[in-house]
Amino acid sequence: MIPLLIIISMLSFGIIRMAEVLADANPIAALKMNPSVTQATIQREIERLGLNDPLHVRYWKWASNFVQGDMGESYFYKSPVSGLITERITNTLVMGIASFLVTWLIAIPLGIYLAVKQYSLIDQFFSSLSYFFQGFPDFFLAILFLLLAAKTGLFPISGMTSVNNNHMAKIQTVYDGKYERNPKAFAKLSPDFQKYVTESKEKADKQDILNKVKNILELDLAYGKSPYISDSVKTLTTNMALVQKIDPELPAKIDADIKAKNMVSRVIAMQISDSIKKMKDEEKAPFVALKDSLDIDIKNGRNEYIEDSVKGLLENVNTLKEFPSDLASKLDKDMKEKGEVSKELGSQALSALKKITYFTWFEKFTYTMKNLDRILYHYSKYIPDVLYHLILPTITLSIISIAGLQRRMRANLLDVLNEDYIRTARAKGLPENIVIYKHAVRNALNPMVTLLGFEFAGLLSGAAFIEILFSWPGLGQMMLEALTGNDLSLVMAGLVLSCIMLLIGNLISDLLLAVIDPRIKLED
Repeated sequence: MIPLLIIISMLSFGIIRMAEVLADANPIAALKMNPSVTQATIQREIERLGLNDPLHVRYWKWASNFVQGDMGESYFYKSPVSGLITERITNTLVMGIASFLVTWLIAIPLGIYLAVKQYSLIDQFFSSLSYFFQGFPDFFLAILFLLLAAKTGLFPISGMTSVNNNHMAKIQTVYDGKYERNPKAFAKLSPDFQKYVTESKEKADKQDILNKVKNILELDLAYGKSPYISDSVKTLTTNMALVQKIDPELPAKIDADIKAKNMVSRVIAMQISDSIKKMKDEEKAPFVALKDSLDIDIKNGRNEYIEDSVKGLLENVNTLKEFPSDLASKLDKDMKEKGEVSKELGSQALSALKKITYFTWFEKFTYTMKNLDRILYHYSKYIPDVLYHLILPTITLSIISIAGLQRRMRANLLDVLNEDYIRTARAKGLPENIVIYKHAVRNALNPMVTLLGFEFAGLLSGAAFIEILFSWPGLGQMMLEALTGNDLSLVMAGLVLSCIMLLIGNLISDLLLAVIDPRIKLED
């Protein structure tokens, strides 16, 4: 199973990479179309994503990250792929499992009954109905149900819950340690429990602030602005005469910077740009191109310094009292004197933040257990609403699936009923129920169990159009948008997850076959 998954992932990765070349669907295509993005910025992004690395190196990096839960970054949604899939996969599984259960619980008994009642009026009726629905498009059936719901008002026509249903949000606040009761309910709690609830909320709020500061600081350290520019160096060196007119001392400073660092400080660049802005219109014309080039490089230059996240950190130092005071003083001093902080000092701040924890996983678990009654209450309100919204999508998916599945079961059982050992069982005088349900049905189920593996894979990918039509917040619409938006990281993750589901489904089928058919041995 594992070697097969590796081979599938290699082939999928190769196909996705071909799409980058043939369809120009690489992650930086949008950046190249943006005239305000400099070539240096594009090149940095190429290096960050490793787009110039050999194919086998890129695959190894992707596979290593994937097994650790990092599926890459979505360029369409601007978020980690793993987070996007985690948000939607439960909703898709709810619809898929509901349809799966309804389909199999109806189709298998119906197929058995129609095989036993072969050529009867009811058999002919359901056979005709099955032929009709097997050729019926599921999206057209969904539209008919939506029209019915809109006309009668009996069923909701979109979404997973009602607009005023906020019970899942309430459940999430319990998991986060911040559940809020209304004043009357809070007053009925014991004083000790009131104190515990209040303290837990304070800890959870501090933890949220801590996490937010850490996340912003990590981003700022990775993409912080640079005190130097490089793209405009060529423009400056070829326009030294113009620069000298602004300030006779600037050419020497620029030359020293270029020789020492092959870059020019942003301070000098900003000085030149500001000087050009102050010129009279009739004097400004020769300098416009130089100013535009400098402004773009000043805006997009990135490398050594950070500023945005440090402001947020300093604003929350009083809340994050465990943060070292001496380090906070250094950060505050740098911000006041320079308006920015070195990456080295920023890294020290991030290390200090990572050592602080206000609300541990054990405290969250304890809080959840103590508020279990609240979780059960909100689930009792949330689940019926979801089931109510699930009726039409489930019926739409199940009707067409039942039509095909019951015909398969009927055909399998009819084949088995014509076998010699069934005639022998009947000749021995065994009751008809024993002949059918103990001997015939058990053998007729083997092909159906094999089909179960493919049905398992369809739990993730079998309801995309239905999700879109019923506005169900699942993976279907997200994957469609990923395809149209060339979001290859998200497409790749969806493709591999579908393959994993298929392999798991086949494994389950093999295990079930060994259980229901004693002639099959796993060691064979």
